[in-house]
Amino acid sequence: VDQETGARVETQEEWALGQSGDNIVGYYEVRTRFTSADGAPYACSGVPHMNQAARYQIHGGISNGMVRIFEDAVQSSDNPCDRRTLAPGPSHAGKVISPNEVHLDEGRRVLQRR
Repeated sequence: VDQETGARVETQEEWALGQSGDNIVGYYEVRTRFTSADGAPYACSGVPHMNQAARYQIHGGISNGMVRIFEDAVQSSDNPCDRRTLAPGPSHAGKVISPNEVHLDEGRRVLQRR
């Protein structure tokens, strides 16, 4: 729940990474859905919910079981409700737990191979 507006907020992340040797390239997408707390429509969409999405192009590497990923570029969805100005953000660091699992950002993000 958004503390300012009371809107219900649901966020999903999906990562698509490729590895060649110690190098990592790919992207991750963040999709967020906001639902009006009182059922009133948002002015920008005319309905009581809105969606935002962004795709971050990334690169990085693995060394001694540690992972570092950098954001190169970001593109947001074409949405009249999404007035954010996005820029590549901070790097993400973590460790390889197994060949199928990586923990990033002090364990706040757990990536699992599917």
